[in-house]
Amino acid sequence: MLKEDGGRAVWLLRAQGQPPLTYKSWTLTPWFACKCLMGIAQPWRHARGAGRLSRAGIKTPKVRTIRPGWHRNRPVLLLVMPYIEGHTALSQLQANDDSQASLLAEQLGLIVATLANAGFRHRDFKLSNVVVEQGSDHPWLIDPVGVVRDRDRVAALAMMLDRLDVEVREGHAGTVPDAARLRRIMLRSALSRSPQMLRRAVLQRLRRHPRS
Repeated sequence: MLKEDGGRAVWLLRAQGQPPLTYKSWTLTPWFACKCLMGIAQPWRHARGAGRLSRAGIKTPKVRTIRPGWHRNRPVLLLVMPYIEGHTALSQLQANDDSQASLLAEQLGLIVATLANAGFRHRDFKLSNVVVEQGSDHPWLIDPVGVVRDRDRVAALAMMLDRLDVEVREGHAGTVPDAARLRRIMLRSALSRSPQMLRRAVLQRLRRHPRS
């Protein structure tokens, strides 16, 4: 088990000769079942978000199946997807490797720009929700539940850039000596291809630290 919170749990399954899989489970309460019927429960939002990321050309584990199951003698809904071997972007910063951190900041900025240009924003785009694949430099977004449609590019860019910075700003990444330089790299990467008026509007919003 990787995580458990109330009726939700995340599992890593390693079977001999098979690639590892991530299982997410939600207890099937009457209210959760009602949300499933309406299509607004987390498994369906995860699947929709993963589809949006894929259409935008951003790496995310493909949902293999959503099906009923059992956990501790309780009915659950299971979401199954590949497990990405690697380290979170948050732990990459904690490793304090200048070259890796600079490359990662640039890649994250490009993902922000790609999502906004595709008409999406990620409401939970945090460093801990990004995994850099082991043996490569490719970042994967592993929790796409918060990926929603947003045609307001200024709001989308500002919100995602702010979310990416929040864990460093609040001290969850420990001491990051080059945090200011990494922010500049990420900002340049996210905004360099945007019109000047849009860049100014995004920077103005960031100075106010948007939280919505």
